Amino acid sequence: MLEELTTIDLGLSQNNTYKIHPSVVVNILNVYYRNVKKDFLMGILLGKTYPDYVSVSNMIFVAHSTKEDDSIEIQIDPALKILDYTASLFNESKVGWFCTKPQMDRKVAGVHRLMAKHLKSPTSAWAGPLCLLIDCSLTSGNIQMTGFTSQVNKMYKDLFVGFQPANVQIEMLPEDNPAVNSLLYDGLDPERTFNDP
Repeated sequence: MLEELTTIDLGLSQNNTYKIHPSVVVNILNVYYRNVKKDFLMGILLGKTYPDYVSVSNMIFVAHSTKEDDSIEIQIDPALKILDYTASLFNESKVGWFCTKPQMDRKVAGVHRLMAKHLKSPTSAWAGPLCLLIDCSLTSGNIQMTGFTSQVNKMYKDLFVGFQPANVQIEMLPEDNPAVNSLLYDGLDPERTFNDP
């Protein structure tokens, strides 16, 4: 008997909007610029799913290393233990993962396949785990973020159909946070110093 395929099995979904809290981006930037040993950082995104969007409100970093054959080894178990420990404090699901790389490449796609096993499964209301790429170089004057979703589905067994662009937005902070708002929404003025009004 053939198993019925739903729209989620085919890699389709109604909702792929992800709203990122500014503290998540600031935390990633902070660690990125203090890190001197790795080419990029990665971690798990935490949040809640709603009928019309996914709220990303927290994150944890995941340790990784590059092997001699240039493949990535992810040390997921320590991160999962941290998540278990903090589960009583935060009512959040593992809604995606991030990587401080400017664009999708073979390594990112491979890591996504490994990370997706440990993240919240897609439902009929959302597109599945977010793969968030963050360009922390700030060469364009502000923070560039690109999001993708992709699901394992029954039609193609364990293979991904392909990555689909996701609608990624940074949540606006109240106007009484001008420094953070300037960094996240208006870009950086290379001539401006921290002492300027």
